[in-house]
Amino acid sequence: MNQSEHPEVPRLTVCSRQVNGITVVAVAGEVDTASAPLLTEQTNQALATNPAALVIDLTDVEFFASAGLEVLVATHHAGGAATKVVVVAEGPATSRPITLTGVDQIVPLYAALDDAIAAGGGGMRLLALKDITPLEGGIPLVANGAIVGAIGVSGALSAQDAQVAKAGADTLAKPGM
Repeated sequence: MNQSEHPEVPRLTVCSRQVNGITVVAVAGEVDTASAPLLTEQTNQALATNPAALVIDLTDVEFFASAGLEVLVATHHAGGAATKVVVVAEGPATSRPITLTGVDQIVPLYAALDDAIAAGGGGMRLLALKDITPLEGGIPLVANGAIVGAIGVSGALSAQDAQVAKAGADTLAKPGM
């Protein structure tokens, strides 16, 4: 685990860890103009390792200003095609500014870390077989924090594939299945 705290910005803590080949950057405290550079530094360090996916977890953020929105968009652009960047945010302090400004249309937004990890794309790369290229739209099946399989669909747009794969995963998650 990599943890950084800047003495001049005690209101923010950023920790990085790996979950099933996906980098998770967990943020706690307040993200504003003074603390956003620390978040930028940590997301840039995470991207430098070329992860398949980067999850920015804002679950423990109490205040999220426009400077934080800028970091999310910049990180998404910096990830490019190589790294899928997604965000976990739930509650008025974080998800509300993200949705009101439309940033969720640029960076996918999830309410729970498990959902973000499952949709992160990194799990699909872990399940790749020789001569088979996984694409966005499939969903890894996660049990107890480990990828145990995947649902993939072919023949439509990735967004449509994702809807069909999610329906399959939801069916499997029903009691008695």
